[in-house]
Amino acid sequence: MEPEGSPATCMNCGEPMPPSTRYCGHCGQDHRYRRLQLRALVDGALSDITSLDRPSLRTLRAIFPECGTLARDYVEGRRVDHVGPLRFMLVMLGLLVLVNSALSTYSGSQDGAHSQWLSVALIAYTLPMAYLLRFFCVTRQQDIVEVVAFVCYALSGAVLGWMVVFSLMASVFLNLAVWVGVFYALVFVPVYWTISLKRFFRCAWWRALIALCMVGFLGMFVFSRLMQAITELGNH
Repeated sequence: MEPEGSPATCMNCGEPMPPSTRYCGHCGQDHRYRRLQLRALVDGALSDITSLDRPSLRTLRAIFPECGTLARDYVEGRRVDHVGPLRFMLVMLGLLVLVNSALSTYSGSQDGAHSQWLSVALIAYTLPMAYLLRFFCVTRQQDIVEVVAFVCYALSGAVLGWMVVFSLMASVFLNLAVWVGVFYALVFVPVYWTISLKRFFRCAWWRALIALCMVGFLGMFVFSRLMQAITELGNH
């Protein structure tokens, strides 16, 4: 497949490129898609999802402090150094099912049985969440596919944070499980999403906070309905 309007310089490293070149000879960046498209987002999401190469480690390192910057880099074409958002989210949700199942078997709870439906609900949640964010943080620079990429990264970071918290609750802070869960829900998630929103949309802090509040209320309603519908469908 020929590149779609290959740029004169690499979007990832800035090295000059021949017009018809698909891959940068310096860093290996793929320039098939100059602007993020749905096909580019899905392309390769199911291949090599378990490989821990250098892009995987870089994405893990950047997902917490730099989630918004990570998503913006991916949207703007600097993609060779990171795992794609959809692929990364699928990996995190797969790990969520495994971790919850293992810890639930150890503790005798039923959380592991519901984690698979939680994963399905989160996947279904990405598109309505993206539309809500685009409505409240709308800028003409981002289309819906690019916002979906941000949502995939942000949800992946939240899931990764929950797996760490859940592991701590099941092992170290067993007696403080409720307080650790409250801290995660009321402190970590709001702070994480606010910083990520500001860096991705490059908006003011007050706008990121308003978007977080509005999307939080509406998003939780949408997600709870999705979770209920998917769980009932699975039980039937």
